[in-house]
Amino acid sequence: MSETSNKGSSNIGLLEGINPQKEENNKNDIQNIYFIEEENSKYEFTLKLIDDKLNIEIKLKQKEGELIYINNFNFEELKKIHKIFSLYDNINECLKIIKDLFEEKKVSIKSVDENEININLKIKLATNEEIINFRIPKKEKTRNDLLNEINLIKKENKDLKERIEKIEKYINELDNKRSLKGIKTLKDISDEIIFFPSKIIKNEYDKLLVVRKFEGKNKKIQAIDLLFRSSRDGDKIENIKNAVKEKKNVLAVLETTKGRRFAGFTEKGYNFSENLGDDENAFLISFDKYRAYDYEKYELNYKVGNTIIQRNPNLFSSVYDSRCCPFYFQNNGNINIPNGFYSKNCKIEKVESFKWNQILELNLNEEQFNIKELEYFQIHVKD
Repeated sequence: MSETSNKGSSNIGLLEGINPQKEENNKNDIQNIYFIEEENSKYEFTLKLIDDKLNIEIKLKQKEGELIYINNFNFEELKKIHKIFSLYDNINECLKIIKDLFEEKKVSIKSVDENEININLKIKLATNEEIINFRIPKKEKTRNDLLNEINLIKKENKDLKERIEKIEKYINELDNKRSLKGIKTLKDISDEIIFFPSKIIKNEYDKLLVVRKFEGKNKKIQAIDLLFRSSRDGDKIENIKNAVKEKKNVLAVLETTKGRRFAGFTEKGYNFSENLGDDENAFLISFDKYRAYDYEKYELNYKVGNTIIQRNPNLFSSVYDSRCCPFYFQNNGNINIPNGFYSKNCKIEKVESFKWNQILELNLNEEQFNIKELEYFQIHVKD
């Protein structure tokens, strides 16, 4: 790996707490925390003095979880690591030198594996630059660590089980209502469900959620046409405009690189007018939460970025029809999809609305996301 300063790594935080009495006793309570990024990994460094020893703890945060590496060095050990420490009288002065190197971003990760992290600190002497090397072994998990990990797995499985039970209960309640009215149940229509030409909406429950959302608005889906698919048609906004402009009953479906899936429907389609329009049949869907969000009446005036939007009080609801970011919008949030979106972050933009959390929930409360697949469909319905 190259040095941290060359890789754009950053010291983005330093926390200190000082107790005057303990400061005289080796400053045991002083803790310095630094955050550094290299490639796709994030490192949290904690430096502190414990019983006349320099304690270095490193937390490596990855998609798979967190690894912890830790080591302690007394004054004599530091002097053996590098001659620079022999110039000082005590370990407190050594800590100050190491802190300065972190704050100057003179630290880089030499190597890392399952057993240890090897870090380099670059120090400038009178005539040349030299490297201070620290080897930090992986912290062995304690019995409590393992028990906590077991409890976390149990909780995650419990949450998943509860979600499945909730979905099944919801389906059963709908089926019971349909049966009482002489309407086909989930079991009855499992082999008849409408063909949905999507790479994102694939399982039966997700298809039923869309179909029944339309049925709840007294509209029966007759056919579905694929207008645009990013993996087939590219990631340019102009291509989306050409595909969906002047089309009615447009359903947009999106999957993020983290596997989040959500959708939005507008009966009136897109005109790219940068205006609000009435669409009382518009809705959003979160497939992760298995939930649909209908448009409601919101406050009359609110912000999109720095622009004050004034809503017509006579309209039932409003959909924001953007010129440059066609997806689906409601007046309590804005999903921004930039041109060439495969290489750029998309964003759920906040507006001054107490209902903003609804649109934020579509991406499970994360404002930024990257697109894996984006699709637009025209839904042919019969009232």
